[in-house]
Amino acid sequence: MFIDLEPTFHLRNYPLYDSSYDTLKITRIESPIKLTTEDDDFTPRVAGYLRAYRFDLRFDHDQLLACADMLSHNLNNIAEYFLTEVGEVSTFLEEAVLSADHILYVEEFYVDPQYRGKNIGIKSLALFFEAFGQGAIVAGCPFPAREYGPEKTSHLQMQLIRYWSKLGLVYYGAERNILWKENWQMPQWLQDCLWQEI
Repeated sequence: MFIDLEPTFHLRNYPLYDSSYDTLKITRIESPIKLTTEDDDFTPRVAGYLRAYRFDLRFDHDQLLACADMLSHNLNNIAEYFLTEVGEVSTFLEEAVLSADHILYVEEFYVDPQYRGKNIGIKSLALFFEAFGQGAIVAGCPFPAREYGPEKTSHLQMQLIRYWSKLGLVYYGAERNILWKENWQMPQWLQDCLWQEI
């Protein structure tokens, strides 16, 4: 079984069309997660999807904050954490932001339940991070999939934090539910198993 990602870069951000803020400051990247097997004559099947955003830190941070605020609450949460709280949270966070070219934030990640438990999700994220997160701050907000009710949310959130930590995201900002790593590099254990049969 092979995993294929087909990322699409959205060069325009709705609702910022025709705005001076829509200049690749924050770029949306979406990709289906496709599986190809010999059993299906190598016809790809969609097993999930991911949506991420790339914050270009070469732009003025106030402009990035304004752009994130106009796009969504989630993006604003990330922008405020990394771009306004740096001195308040820690000098380590501030140094991470100053040394990075961009922040790669995974806003939404979903693997269909029938494909879970086979490392498809973690391998898909690892491939995505390898392609777009090298040397960047890589971040996500681990939150359970939509099909779970509020009674399971807290327990599942802790499981997701452990799951995402396997990808090397080791710092957790609990007040904003942000799991992240500066200068992301693929963990060795994941490099060793990435190409093994699923």
